[in-house]
Amino acid sequence: MKTDRPLTIIKYPVKNGATWTEKLQINGMDATVTTEVGETEDVKVAAGKFKATPHEATIKIAGQEVKAISWYADGVGLVKQTYTTGK
Repeated sequence: MKTDRPLTIIKYPVKNGATWTEKLQINGMDATVTTEVGETEDVKVAAGKFKATPHEATIKIAGQEVKAISWYADGVGLVKQTYTTGK
């Protein structure tokens, strides 16, 4: 994926309920990315159990919508990520 500029993935300090929207180009197409920070929760993955904060990014491009949820644990980084495609 090629973007015309860096995309904000996480903002510090992390604040539950924070939301931001960015317009950019992805692979030469106009896109809008809206990110919302959720409440910190327990996340269990193969590497263990973490207190992690979900960041849900909704990407709208070429009439399509992709949702990516990334859970970040303080002092660790990304611990889980899911994607959903569709309109």
